[in-house]
Amino acid sequence: MADHFQYQACLGIIVPVAAGLTLAAGPLLTSRAAAVRWLAPVGGGLLLAMLGALTWRQCGMYRDAGTLYRATLVRNPACWMAHTNLGDLLSRIPGRLPEAIGHFEAALRINPRDVNAHNDLGHAFTEIPGRLPAAIAEYEAALRIDPRFAPAHNNLGVALSKIPGRLSEAISHFEAAVRLAPDAAELHDNLGVALEKIAGRLPEAVTQFEAAVRLNPGSAEIHNNLGVALAKIPGRLPEAMVHFEAAVHLDPRSTEMHNNLGVALAQTPGRMPEAVAQFEAAVRMDPRSAEAHNNLGAALSKSPERAPEAMAEFEAATRLKPDFAEAHNNLGDALVNIPGRLPEAIAEYEATLRLNPDSAEVHSQLGKALLGLPERAPEAMAHFEAAVRINPGLFEAHYALGILLSDQPDRRPEALAHLEAALRIKPDFAPAREWIERLQAARP
Repeated sequence: MADHFQYQACLGIIVPVAAGLTLAAGPLLTSRAAAVRWLAPVGGGLLLAMLGALTWRQCGMYRDAGTLYRATLVRNPACWMAHTNLGDLLSRIPGRLPEAIGHFEAALRINPRDVNAHNDLGHAFTEIPGRLPAAIAEYEAALRIDPRFAPAHNNLGVALSKIPGRLSEAISHFEAAVRLAPDAAELHDNLGVALEKIAGRLPEAVTQFEAAVRLNPGSAEIHNNLGVALAKIPGRLPEAMVHFEAAVHLDPRSTEMHNNLGVALAQTPGRMPEAVAQFEAAVRMDPRSAEAHNNLGAALSKSPERAPEAMAEFEAATRLKPDFAEAHNNLGDALVNIPGRLPEAIAEYEATLRLNPDSAEVHSQLGKALLGLPERAPEAMAHFEAAVRINPGLFEAHYALGILLSDQPDRRPEALAHLEAALRIKPDFAPAREWIERLQAARP
């Protein structure tokens, strides 16, 4: 591995030998005999040819990094650094991870204090299902050897963040990594992603993403992460859009980036056509993205003349992802107002509730749809009742229950209670007030 360190030392031998050969060849070069006079050039040529052949053979070792590391290990099987470097190289090649792990483990048998090998072995284990605990053990081993090794802190944070209940530990390691390597954009980005998941820490997450963008303004992913965080803060959507636009510019083939920009544009008055264009780009990038189809459908549904296209997108989303509750609900909303398709709309709302049974809004929507089929009125009432149990502040469900129950003399007190609840939620809703007055007047 270290034979290149011999090059300078060899000059002490090469220079005297070359000088001696030159002096010895002097008489031959000045000789009058033709045979003797040609001996020196021929000998020199043979020497150069031999040295060239040896050099050519030696250069083969340096054809690429993998060849060099393997040649090194043939000459010196105990070279732990070559094992670590070769493992790192192999870990980046699809299908070669088992070989990489073998080299990392060999490096650690030779040198158990090689922090890079522990860290790289841990990273390799994270790529194998079920080996996350082993990965964590390797990162922890690296940090016991060198507590100031920022990559291990970062990788341990990533691993811990995948385990429910250990996010606070992950954040501690991300913070340590940032303290140790404050100029590494990736570390700030990872800390931001973790902080964003903690209630009340969104402003800190934004600060970390902003630091990451300053350090690496050419990263589409970091711009996207900052945009997502900013979009969650009231009043900062325009800033978020700037970063989403930067992300799309940097990575125009990313479905996620187009989707996020589209969502931001859809929330901005007057920019729905641009949102549609972004969602269409997302679908072109990945025609199998259910989220992109659903978002495109939602944007198209805002234009009545494009309702059939919107429905086609919702149908595509549910085909691609049958457990996509939002897409089923959106498809139900699109179908419910089309003559003759009410049963299909009901089926979509029912599918939504199977996937998300605690959605008060969908219970209410299904209740309203069922009212279109008189024979299913009792089911409608049951869904409205479920809606107000889940969300007592849902105006539509209280109002619908009040009207339905008012037809049952023995349940008119309940009807009155629901109408009064609806009026408390919307004090200026005149129809609710009129129903209340009607029921009160009908009291015996």
